[in-house]
Amino acid sequence: MKKDNKNIEWVDFGSKIVYIYEKLFDSDKEKLILYFSNINLSVQKQKNRKKTIENWLEGKTKKPNGFHLSKFKINEYEINGEVLLSLNAFKKWSLKTFKERVNRYLLEKHTSDSSNEMRYIYFLNSRGKTLSYFEITYPNSENDAIIHLNSPLYTSNMTYKGSISTYNSMTYIAVHNTFDHMHYIFKNNVNLYRKELKVFGVAQCVDGLTREPKSYLALLTSNKLTNEEEKSFIHKLNFSNLMIADDFSHGCHLERDFFLENFSEKIYNLERDIELYTPHGLLEKDVYLDIILKEYRSFIKLLEKAIYHSDYPINHKRQSILFALEEMCQSEPAKASILYLLDVETLNILDSKNSIMEMQLKLVQQKKLLLSYLFVIQDPSLITEHILEKMSYLEEKGMQIRLTTYNQSIYSKILVVEGKDFAIYKRKNDQSDNQVTKNASTIEELFYEVEELSKKSITLREFTEEYYPLNGHWYHYSYTSRKKLEKYQTVHFDISNSSVEARFPSKTSFGSLLTTAEYSLILLEHSVIKIHNINLQDKVFQVSIIGKERNMYHRDVLLFGILSREALKEEEIKLLLNTIYQKDDEAFRVRISNNFDSTLARVLD
Repeated sequence: MKKDNKNIEWVDFGSKIVYIYEKLFDSDKEKLILYFSNINLSVQKQKNRKKTIENWLEGKTKKPNGFHLSKFKINEYEINGEVLLSLNAFKKWSLKTFKERVNRYLLEKHTSDSSNEMRYIYFLNSRGKTLSYFEITYPNSENDAIIHLNSPLYTSNMTYKGSISTYNSMTYIAVHNTFDHMHYIFKNNVNLYRKELKVFGVAQCVDGLTREPKSYLALLTSNKLTNEEEKSFIHKLNFSNLMIADDFSHGCHLERDFFLENFSEKIYNLERDIELYTPHGLLEKDVYLDIILKEYRSFIKLLEKAIYHSDYPINHKRQSILFALEEMCQSEPAKASILYLLDVETLNILDSKNSIMEMQLKLVQQKKLLLSYLFVIQDPSLITEHILEKMSYLEEKGMQIRLTTYNQSIYSKILVVEGKDFAIYKRKNDQSDNQVTKNASTIEELFYEVEELSKKSITLREFTEEYYPLNGHWYHYSYTSRKKLEKYQTVHFDISNSSVEARFPSKTSFGSLLTTAEYSLILLEHSVIKIHNINLQDKVFQVSIIGKERNMYHRDVLLFGILSREALKEEEIKLLLNTIYQKDDEAFRVRISNNFDSTLARVLD
């Protein structure tokens, strides 16, 4: 049985008409109506036809009536000697196949038309810091060498008129208006860029603001640039590739003045080039490049100071670390490790008012940064009580602090950040500033160095216990300078690193702890207690005491005593003291003879 095809809907008929309307006829409705109408229609039928085609565009027609394609002007469109769109194309083709056919026609038409394919000249709008353009039009269809240039920046009476020509693989454009003459020279790359022309060239004109001769780079294109293309090409059509032939200022007298004025102008234009990049928000994603650009800006500030003979710093070690830590925490919390060699010259890093440490503490407390410090201690004697207090403060504020006395690393400084393709380091004895790297193998090596040294490190508490073993509460027992053997004295010592508090039966005294290679000395107002370091790991040990003879401030006496971590019983104390002294009278008290002063007088007489 034969099928009835009259009621079958055409495939995407409305969408196909809309695509032709937009692509072939540039959304020109009158042109669409002209090409889909019989030219012999009466006036009334032409009005009806207009209403019919408007229904097509609005998608109201699924199957058109009176679609006599052979009588329409659209049949004039051909591709490779064939009609561009057959009746089946409108009836049965998928929308994708239909679009591909139209697109291929448009591409081939564009490729075959090379005489006037150059349509736009792009240049930097220095006031708006964006790209603008001149549109090239060809007003004389008989002569493609005659052109007009118009720009959205200028009013209609600013139209430039002139000519375009080629010679020896170069394209020359010469135009003028009432206010100015402009000349361009471009490479003639039409054969290389047939599908889409984009070539750089040089322009010459008069600067609109200074009225001085000006030259700049320009871009000749066959199509308008997309937003992404403008972001790319603006870094060639930029401030540093624009020159104005202005004079030196009146303040230039010496060669140095001429050099600095010209040099600073070039540097300033490069800084403006950077500003063309930063608004796109890309720098915070590229810390490696960001450090370089910010260092460059620091250099510009130095140059400005030099021009005005101002003092300026030359050390950028702080800035490089500051830049890195500030930027890496912008989008998400970061985890960083810093290896830092502590010596006499670098102890100031621990100051919470130091610009680096101040910034790091702020980031840590804001939960933006998880920071671990590994301090390499060159000389443990440098880690005084004051230094330990500073480290404890940093630990209290959320930083992780570890210390090591293993000093075989070749690095004095390392900064590594998990998940970031950059690191900062400085080698020992290297006179240059901090080095920034994004080399994967170098970063891996730096991570490994920090990890290995961390295995040899200890916590702040462990360091204190190892290097300040006397910390804590102690009981001190000894006989006094009095003659009564049955009376001994108990003194309570509280030691915190190098600080000492001694509570005697009658008063409290404060002193300090001094440590040497073999001995530890407790220094009090009227006495010195000497401890052999070999005994520091014991809970009870004997000590030597240099005190004053009772009521004789200028006469010393040598005594012995006991230090104990725990309180001892009275019988234990007397047993130990008597064992130390081994004498039954005051002779165990070694003191200066009463005859010393008179003997000294006879010697000196």
